[in-house]
Amino acid sequence: MNSKEAYLSYCQTHEVPLFMQPWWLDAVCVEGKEWRVLLSKENENIVGALPYLYRKKYGVKLGMPLQFTQLINAEYANDLPSLIDDERLTFFFQHISYDESMAELLKRNGFVVKNRFTYRITDLSDMDAVYARFSLNKKRQIEKAKKLDLRLDTLSATEMYDFHKQCLKKRGSEIFYSRTLFCALCEAAVAHGQGRVLAARSSQGDLLAAVFLVWDEQFCYYLVPTFDPDFAKTGASAWLTFEAIKFAQSHSQIFDFEGSMIGRIAKNYRQFGSEQYSYYKIEKCYNPLFGFLWKMYKRWQRK
Repeated sequence: MNSKEAYLSYCQTHEVPLFMQPWWLDAVCVEGKEWRVLLSKENENIVGALPYLYRKKYGVKLGMPLQFTQLINAEYANDLPSLIDDERLTFFFQHISYDESMAELLKRNGFVVKNRFTYRITDLSDMDAVYARFSLNKKRQIEKAKKLDLRLDTLSATEMYDFHKQCLKKRGSEIFYSRTLFCALCEAAVAHGQGRVLAARSSQGDLLAAVFLVWDEQFCYYLVPTFDPDFAKTGASAWLTFEAIKFAQSHSQIFDFEGSMIGRIAKNYRQFGSEQYSYYKIEKCYNPLFGFLWKMYKRWQRK
């Protein structure tokens, strides 16, 4: 039995986090992509797992984060560095959560470890208390939106994709994922009872804002939010975010804003009373030439 078969068998009898569930891994690997998984075992029992996206082109073998997958929440054993090394990849990087001792272990084994941040509301039990922690600015936006008699709606995968694409185009940007990928993921999440697209409409039926939510019993993720810039001053985006948090209360314990290292986005999430939590980006290059080209690419991206 190979590692993927063993993992699929393991998942049939164990609860695993959303971003590690087999249906999620399959959904984000459409269009010819392949996922693999590293397994840590003790006495033939699986005690740790790390799924990743495997790409091979022109002889370059990469271990990458899965698209739409912020980070992998899992338990890891001390053999994680050697498990990654044994894959014989050209380059590996991933976003994962773990404790500082694992971070130090990875550093000692030649991995570059960098802090990243997400923003979470960790107690959804009392919505009055949650709202009380919102900034004055967010409360004003929500109260303004309430006066417009907005309507909460749901969208299909294709409707959400088209709306997001339209919103980005109005801001001079292009959508960064394919229709095939998004529809596969959204439809799979809805079918498994772990996803929904919520939307805010005006009393006239105009679509103002939308967000794709996914969840498991612990976390509800604010995965893909968007809003029409023509209606930015209505407060609809803030109103819909609060509706999403209220929706999450009946499904999960924690609301995760899918953090950002972009200052203005992080500031926006903090205004909803969220707290900052660390996770890590780990990477290791096994080919000096590729490592040089990767550094040049990152410098080019920052320009």
